[in-house]
Amino acid sequence: MKNRPQKTLAELLVTELPDDRIAIAIRDAMTATQINRNGSVEPDHKTRLQAATLALAYKHGKPIERQELMHANMANAEKELRERLESSPQVRSALRAALDRMEAANIKTLQSGS
Repeated sequence: MKNRPQKTLAELLVTELPDDRIAIAIRDAMTATQINRNGSVEPDHKTRLQAATLALAYKHGKPIERQELMHANMANAEKELRERLESSPQVRSALRAALDRMEAANIKTLQSGS
């Protein structure tokens, strides 16, 4: 018995879900409604917004997402931190408290994971 070449998912989707059916589904989702507890029918804004976002992505492409890049000179940052720690008892106290909280949280995480 010979193995028949299997269709890829993309090939199956072309025949099973033609573009016009996908467009109809998105259009229908853009008019989605929901029934409230009191029986009234209202627009399902969450579904409509998702459908509109999807339609725009297909029609125009997804917008470029902004990314914030941060560059830090660690040598200078370490020097500044050391100077602040040396000159300020309040900063040292705040750092000790923060480290204690982090260690306590880490211990709780380790204990709950075991």
